[in-house]
Amino acid sequence: MLERRVVRDTRCLVSFIAAEQSGSSCPTCCLPSRPARCHDAPVTNTYGDGTANEALRHWTIVVPAKGGINAKTRLAELDDTLRQSIAEAMALDVVTAARQATRVKRVIVVTSYPALIDGVRRLGADVVPDPGAGLNVAIAAAAAPSPWAVVLGDLPTLTPSALDAILQDAENYDACFVQDDAGDGTTMVAAQHEVATHFGPHSATKHLDAGFVRLQNTPLLARSDVDTVLDLRAARVLGLGTHTAAAVKTLF
Repeated sequence: MLERRVVRDTRCLVSFIAAEQSGSSCPTCCLPSRPARCHDAPVTNTYGDGTANEALRHWTIVVPAKGGINAKTRLAELDDTLRQSIAEAMALDVVTAARQATRVKRVIVVTSYPALIDGVRRLGADVVPDPGAGLNVAIAAAAAPSPWAVVLGDLPTLTPSALDAILQDAENYDACFVQDDAGDGTTMVAAQHEVATHFGPHSATKHLDAGFVRLQNTPLLARSDVDTVLDLRAARVLGLGTHTAAAVKTLF
């Protein structure tokens, strides 16, 4: 079970915003109103640390991340340099969370953007070139061993504990997905075998139609993908990863 300290749903987000303004704690999830990342307990397990938790490490995480001038075009109201910087930072925060999760053995980033390649390699992730034929083709190019999961690179609020909770739940299903907070999209897919993904418009419905199970009661931290500046503001309230927080410092 995920700790109550994790923000769980939109009602909790509203409670947290009120708590932040009053300097108290969120009554829904007992979340203290503190700076970014307050919702997640410190991570004490490091990637491949050889501890008893090593037995849990069997998931491969695939992070498709476009990078460059074509990344996050719906943030077009920002100048190109800032938009690209934010897109890269969000992907780095996703990789960081995955690397620190206790159930993750390997992280594969699918990208052909040089700056992003250097950044994720410094974090210890492997890199597979993006074929440039769309998101689902990029995911397939990773050829990830089972069990595997896709985590989109625009989840700057994702934490190791939130990811671990989802992977633990995913072990009960052959193939499942996390529906985004808007209700129509998908932020994660997990499977015990090779299976085609269906990211794109109306991906939640497409995954359901393809036989994927929609995971229930998933933490908001794993559903808050960022496509717009409004999304980014909401994510900032939840708590941004360190790379994204630094990238948006001049924006808010």
